[in-house]
Order: sequence, then structure tokens, then C-alpha cells
Amino acid sequence: MPDAEFTNNNLPEIPEYFSVNEKKYIQRYREYIATHKLKEPDTPFLKLMKIKLDSITQEQIDTLRKDILDYIEKNKADLKISERFVNELTLTPYLKGFLARQHKNPVEKVVSAMEYLSERCDGITDENFPKEFLEFGVNIASGFDVYGNIVYYAFARRNFTPRKLFDSTEKYMAYLIYQLVRISMFTNGFFTMLIDFSGAGVANVDFQALRLLITVLNDNAPACLNRVICHNVHWVLRPAFKVGYALLPHEVGDMMNASNGKDIYKFISEDQLPKGVEGGKNEEIILGRPNKNANSFLDVCDKVNLPAEEATKLIEQFRKALKKNKLELMSYE
Repeated sequence: MPDAEFTNNNLPEIPEYFSVNEKKYIQRYREYIATHKLKEPDTPFLKLMKIKLDSITQEQIDTLRKDILDYIEKNKADLKISERFVNELTLTPYLKGFLARQHKNPVEKVVSAMEYLSERCDGITDENFPKEFLEFGVNIASGFDVYGNIVYYAFARRNFTPRKLFDSTEKYMAYLIYQLVRISMFTNGFFTMLIDFSGAGVANVDFQALRLLITVLNDNAPACLNRVICHNVHWVLRPAFKVGYALLPHEVGDMMNASNGKDIYKFISEDQLPKGVEGGKNEEIILGRPNKNANSFLDVCDKVNLPAEEATKLIEQFRKALKKNKLELMSYE
């Protein structure tokens, strides 16, 4: 996968290694930026990140790539890494993003990300992605914010899934997040995350899922998240959020935003906001969208090393949550 494919100046043909849905999202991005006047980055964090990215030289990137490949060769007996992720995470945009995060040991950080993705995502495709997970509506991606960034939506209000069963779903969440990172790296390199707390209180916030989102992005992704919007946070949770913000590093805290009701429109217009979010009119879910031809967990459990008995229990949990949370709106074709 030559680096030339990751430049947008000449609108190159979208490479074949992207899935059908990923290609569709990239095409939507091109249409959006061609027809909308985008706002300029408006926070110190984004301005600082741009400075960091612009300051990274090709020599630094080439050195990091060589050091990573040398490290993998030296330790190949102890590493379980798919060639796919070695190829993808050593492309220039990824390495530049990892360098921008200024890790003390970027080589080990990138290799660790390769191992994580190889363990959880290798072999997963849109074709063998279980429909029950998509219908659960844990997270989706569609539309763009007013700055031209892809928008990723996580829904905080959920019924808890037993720890054992949640572990079985982690690979699918990681796969969706990695798709988003791949698209971001091919387009403008950034995305916005909207966490919708509508209907969520102390007793029914799915902290397991939110913790996983943070872990995947913080530990295994390059610098591609530019804004986090916590939408419709219940007043009971607001004091905890204020304390949490105060404990975050300054540059991370600057990334956080809160919105309630129509305040969200200053970040994402209503025509780009998914129909699943209050006030949203966008009915097109591109990633995380159920497909009528998708397989069941029972059909794919052998491929993902998930025992049939555990897959059956997991499906039951999803169906109970779907019914209780009235998430049928996530299932439209």
C-alpha cells in the first residue's frame, strides 16, 4: 500500500483494500467537503496538534519505520502480528500520527498497537460481522461535523452485559473503531466523537463500553481524535464530569465539549446528525449499520473462536437490551 494512496490533493482512486462501507464513507467525505464551507479549527488543542504534525519531518518518519521493522524482525519469535497491520501501521500518515502524540517509546507503542489489532481484528470483515452486534447499536459512524471531520457516535445508555460476554464483543467494537481510524487517515486525518448520554443516569451508563473506547483510542491509535462531545448529560452526572475534566491533562481537557439539546448544532448540523440522536435527520448509517444479509453470531462463532453456547447467551443479552432500550430504530436498512 504505497503512501501516495493516502494523499487527498489529487483525489486518488480509493484502494481495493477498503471495504464497501469504508469506500462509501470516503466518497461521502469527498462530496461533503466539495459542497460545504468548513469552519477552521477553533481550539488551542487543534492548533497545537497542527503545529506538532507540521513539525514532523520525513526523516523522523523514515527512521521510526526502520526502527519498527528492525524491532519486529529481532523479536518475531515472541510477536504475533498480522502482516496486514504491519503494512498499514507503517504508512506515513499513521507514523506521523503516532509521533505527534510524543510517546516516550514510539516503536513499542506502534508494535503494541499492531499486536492488539492483530489479536482482535484480523480476519473480521463486513461480511462476517454478526448482525446482533450491529442491531445492539453500541456505536455507529455517519455524517460529518461543521469542520469536515468524520463523526463517530457512542451511546452511553445501555444495559450492562456480563463481563464474560462483553469480552466476546470487544473485537467487534475494536474493528469498528479501527475502520474509523483507517478512513480518517485516508481523508483528513481526524474525527469527532459524540457520546450521547440521552436517557443515561447513574444506574445505566455503560462504563465498560466507554472505557473500551478510551482504551482503544488512547493505546492503539495515532493522533486522529480531535474533539469529544458529551451530549445531553443528566444533571446527576454533571458534577462527576466536572471533577473528571479537572483531572485531565490540559491538552486533553481542551478536546472535551458538552452540549444539550440544540447546542449540538454548533458542532454537527441536524442534516448530518443521525436519526438515532434527538433532533437528527440523517438516516444513513455507514459504519455500524445492520445489513439484511449479515450473518448471526451462531454462523460466525467458529471463525472468531467463540463457543456456540456463549454465542447463544450473547444473542439473548443483545435481544433483551434491544427490547428494553427500544433500539429498533438502529435496524433500518
